Amino acid sequence: MKQIGRLWFDYVAPETYLRLFEEILKGEEKFPEGFTVLDLACGFPPPKEKTLKRETPLASSAQEILEKMGARIIGLDISLTALEEQKKMGREAVLGDAFSLPFKNDSLDACLIYNLTNATFKSPIGGTEIPISKEEIKVILEEVFRVLKPGGFVIVNQFGYAWFESKFGHSTTTLLVDKIVPLEVIKKLAEEIGFKNIKSLPFSKERLKKGEELILESFPLPPSVIEDLGFRLIRKEAGAFYMEK
Repeated sequence: MKQIGRLWFDYVAPETYLRLFEEILKGEEKFPEGFTVLDLACGFPPPKEKTLKRETPLASSAQEILEKMGARIIGLDISLTALEEQKKMGREAVLGDAFSLPFKNDSLDACLIYNLTNATFKSPIGGTEIPISKEEIKVILEEVFRVLKPGGFVIVNQFGYAWFESKFGHSTTTLLVDKIVPLEVIKKLAEEIGFKNIKSLPFSKERLKKGEELILESFPLPPSVIEDLGFRLIRKEAGAFYMEK
């Protein structure tokens, strides 16, 4: 089975990242030598732009753009298999836990947090999906704040949650919806921890449309049946934002 990584679902367009990083560089062409970016819970890397055929049209371009601008990417994950794939892409890979980062204080220049703050976990009882908690997100953000250098930046980007509901009240999700941590709450947590200059990153309309098409394609019923049964796509807490230490 082909594994799918966290960075394979990104609604932010490459042009948006390029403008953001150019603003950070303030006229310079490249980041200074040794500029280190942590890809937190990196998972399996997306294919690079030069790949003849992308395996998904929503793969993130953030890593590749940063590398072209001279940044050094370190992927951290608890999966050895995922880390081996990161190494094949020529990136450094570290086995580690997002709740206790194996880095010194003030040692990294930036951090990417993709589809981690909307992670879900299967309950051993009944197979219910439990969203990551506010307390867990707080610990992750505190650890990122600790290891970042003053002035370092973070991008938080999440695909959010998606499911179908029918006009009769039936739902396709086993997710505990009332436990979802809103994106605005995550921003508030970051602010309380000490992050500043928090600003939203816009999603691409084209990528959002493609994402909806992919979700519809994954539904086990044909479009005509979906329409007859009155199913509609529900999406919650998708978004991205930038912040600094």
